[in-house]
Amino acid sequence: MSQFIIGNLFLAASVLAASISQVLIKYLINKGTWTPVNFALLEQLVKPEILYRGIIAVVLIVGGYLFWLASLTKLQLSYAYPIACSSVLPVALLSSWMLGERLTVQNWIGTILILTGVIFLTPTKS
Repeated sequence: MSQFIIGNLFLAASVLAASISQVLIKYLINKGTWTPVNFALLEQLVKPEILYRGIIAVVLIVGGYLFWLASLTKLQLSYAYPIACSSVLPVALLSSWMLGERLTVQNWIGTILILTGVIFLTPTKS
């Protein structure tokens, strides 16, 4: 398998892990009743449901960053970074599915414009 393909697989894993972790963190924030630091907050943070999902989110953030670093060993930054910015699509889809957020036509137009910009920024092989 070529270095380019391996780099793109690492890059895709990075985007996916980062997207899932961000939506999971937002889910945890929505689920909790976050107040100023007190014992009630500590009790809420150690509830198994919150604790397990929080650990998964942290593992995904760290894993996504490690995949990003691995992709940079195989790809040029000027190629990888615009593609990494295309995480708007999985975040939009996951937030709609996992958080029940309503995506409007305006959201979709914005997402399409961002993805179009990413395509134009991605360098081509000469």
